[in-house]
Amino acid sequence: MTDPDLVDHIIAVLAAEAGLKKPADLLKRTARIHRICKFRDDAIYLARQLTSMSYPELAQRFGERHHTTLICAVRKVELRLRNNPIRKDGRTWADWHKYLVGKIQADATALTGVNQ
Repeated sequence: MTDPDLVDHIIAVLAAEAGLKKPADLLKRTARIHRICKFRDDAIYLARQLTSMSYPELAQRFGERHHTTLICAVRKVELRLRNNPIRKDGRTWADWHKYLVGKIQADATALTGVNQ
């Protein structure tokens, strides 16, 4: 799976986790609902961690945002992971991210049919 394909997959997984009908709904600039923003920030953070794409390249994949918007999102998630509070679902943020990485990697493996 190429990096751009992986980013699209990450967006799709996070949109589904957010309960959105279409992955594109996660990228809409009008989706500033706090809950959705956190999912988008998580998608940006994971895309940065799991691919070799630069911030400007990722910015194009995330609705043509300015790359500094992505840097801010990554910093917010890093701070959240450092503080590691309990989420409403009872998991810590670190546990949530482990779950997401596992899901993304398992789904990517199933889609490509190749062990990564």
